[in-house]
Amino acid sequence: MKSNFLVVSLLAVVVFLSSCGKDDNTNQLSGTYKITSLTSENCNDPDDNINFQFDDDGCFTEQNIEICIDGTWVFNDGNYTVTFAIEADGFSIGGSESDSGTYTIEGSRATLCPMGEDCGTATIRFDGDTFTISDIDDDDGCDVTMVATKI
Repeated sequence: MKSNFLVVSLLAVVVFLSSCGKDDNTNQLSGTYKITSLTSENCNDPDDNINFQFDDDGCFTEQNIEICIDGTWVFNDGNYTVTFAIEADGFSIGGSESDSGTYTIEGSRATLCPMGEDCGTATIRFDGDTFTISDIDDDDGCDVTMVATKI
């Protein structure tokens, strides 16, 4: 159950992080990043709350199951690509996924537009080589936060 929710959460993060157009701040995000944590709090259903802190290999343990995410975000000149694969105890969950689109940053708001889908916005914060992006998931009321570090 939690593994499926992780997949759905990551896909939701991909969708709401997409953006359209260009802005002077887009270069602030340029580079390749690895997800270091993913949290979902204050959900309408408390069972949907998660707090995943990934180690250097992109893994964490949940209910004695090692879950690993092999994934990167690449941001370059207003375009982005995200790729990831999820494994639980060495078994693939859903295969490899990827998405691409455009993004802009205006102040503390990031707008991402996946190809062929509606754009979404979220709050973004920078701290050195790390960015934190957060938003509320309209479907379940969760406060979703992802932290990624430049590699």
